[in-house]
Amino acid sequence: MKPISFILFVVALLVSSTMEAGQTGSRSTVGDQVAVEVTVYNNNLGLIKDTRKVALPV
Repeated sequence: MKPISFILFVVALLVSSTMEAGQTGSRSTVGDQVAVEVTVYNNNLGLIKDTRKVALPV
């Protein structure tokens, strides 16, 4: 397969997959929140872990 044809095939595949994936979605609220953890490191670095329980569509 020629390189340009392969690139066009990959681009078409990516575009079609994002269109399909963008049609469904779910929203999370504060009520879904299970835990929040904050870790502070040296040099002004930090990590925030937000754990939520959500039901994903099939």
